[in-house]
Amino acid sequence: MGFTIITTVSPDFERARRQFIPTWEANAGADEIVVHEIDEGSWVKNIVRRAEIIVAELITRLPRGEKVLALDADCIVTKDLSDGFSDDHRISVARWPNVNMGVVFFNLAIAYKWETWLTSIVHAIREEGANERKATHECDQVVWRPQLHNMSSHIHKLGEWEWNYNTFDVRDFLHELPKLRDICRVVHFKGHGDWEYAQCDRKMRLLKRLWPEELSCIESA
Repeated sequence: MGFTIITTVSPDFERARRQFIPTWEANAGADEIVVHEIDEGSWVKNIVRRAEIIVAELITRLPRGEKVLALDADCIVTKDLSDGFSDDHRISVARWPNVNMGVVFFNLAIAYKWETWLTSIVHAIREEGANERKATHECDQVVWRPQLHNMSSHIHKLGEWEWNYNTFDVRDFLHELPKLRDICRVVHFKGHGDWEYAQCDRKMRLLKRLWPEELSCIESA
């Protein structure tokens, strides 16, 4: 059985359609890529909506025991991602213990109280994001992290440099990525959709030099 990628795209992330998602189609090895449009009017509301959509997709696919990768729209994929799933673990995720939920592999074929668990998580994320003056920008991750820590033995811990390279500072980006060229599968941009602040153009030019064939599918940067 193959796998499906699920993502959401808000107006701030429209650039992802042109320069990020095409790399998934070319390199990830997914059977299907499902893109949901969201526009709830604020960053926090979009994060909550994203969680609702991911959880709904997972619950829908439970009866078939599918493998599902929840992937943030601001990720560049350079290699096949099918090995991110574990046959022995419910979830695979990188950057343990400070988990980043932008790249998460769910193996729904493994028996678990998935629907109850997922429903409780999305409810908690809604509560976390309900008061935007208090809610953090990662109102989803502060809910997911302790839940995953509570089932640590059932989590496959992936290497962050391979599965979720997530450094923001462009100097680190330029220094580290050339040394990671042979192993890095996912380059996760930061900046909350502010591409100028994230120096996306400068970073993208480096990526196209490092992976010219893999990234030939996207627009020039």
